[in-house]
Amino acid sequence: MTDKLLPCPFCGRQDTGTKAIDGPLYVAWCYSCGAEGSPRRTGGQAIDAWNKRAQPTVGKVVDAQWWLAEVDQYGTGRPVDGPHSERAGADKAMYLFNALGLAKGKRYAVARIELSEPKPSADGVNHEAIAECNKARAAMSAPEGGA
Repeated sequence: MTDKLLPCPFCGRQDTGTKAIDGPLYVAWCYSCGAEGSPRRTGGQAIDAWNKRAQPTVGKVVDAQWWLAEVDQYGTGRPVDGPHSERAGADKAMYLFNALGLAKGKRYAVARIELSEPKPSADGVNHEAIAECNKARAAMSAPEGGA
């Protein structure tokens, strides 16, 4: 048995803890996304059950940001204000856009953007094209008149 909780298997964040629920039962849970483990009789058992879950296969989430996004006619959102650490920040931005008359005739949505560590992958990459681009780049950076 361990006291250390692994990151959330749903959002990948480390903001996890345990809490008592319904009498003598405990669950491990994620403060960031609200995911809960299965109820157990002790906090230690709740931690063990949480840690046995499959971990996310995506890159580790570095940060989550909330943005106010303008939505175009195709339904595509484009962030228009600065990042907020909580959704309430984006909601306040919408209030300000309305109060200042900046939202007239436009549609907005709140977007949660997760920043995660990239996992470079060569799957499906055209390596011949990369080689040609590198040759062209080398030729452009060579001194004039040959070396």
